[in-house]
Amino acid sequence: MLTWAPSVIMGLIVGEVAGKSKIMRRVILLLAVALAGLYSARNVIVCHAVEARWPVTIGRLNLQVFRGRLEARQVQWRNATMLVDAVAVTVDYRTPSVLRGAPHLREMDVRIAEITLTQPAAGPGGAGPPAPGRRSARLDLLRVHVGTVVLQTPTTVKRFPLNQTIVFENVTELADVWRAVSGQVGEPRTP
Repeated sequence: MLTWAPSVIMGLIVGEVAGKSKIMRRVILLLAVALAGLYSARNVIVCHAVEARWPVTIGRLNLQVFRGRLEARQVQWRNATMLVDAVAVTVDYRTPSVLRGAPHLREMDVRIAEITLTQPAAGPGGAGPPAPGRRSARLDLLRVHVGTVVLQTPTTVKRFPLNQTIVFENVTELADVWRAVSGQVGEPRTP
């Protein structure tokens, strides 16, 4: 066990170690300030990275790295034929598994206020399931609450208030969840 390490580090910070202690003190202070700045800006950094990669708008994001929790509020996802307006998305995850590249999500709660499906004038349109990813992921519990579904055609707008919650357990393939939520599968099945 390294019992001398804290005393050497404190000596560098305070300046008790002879030699280049002033330079080391400044380097350690600069690293500490940089790490504190990155940790404080983590929510903004993650929010901009997600919004730059996917067609998503996030109102507020709270990433709790050490607790393994992500909370997003006022999330809007859109493509050519669909707009999903989620009030809240909460994810509890295991941090080491995310760092290894095979995320293990303990629980995910998605509260969707409204899904707007649009049909272009040229013909029937449909948003298919997301393309299967190359990475493996595991999701122990997924709760999706859908409030209202709006079907828009060039001539009409129909609103269907659902207010239903669908629960999935032990999910490994997100395309199956998408098909179940969008009604392309009769019953939700848990793989």
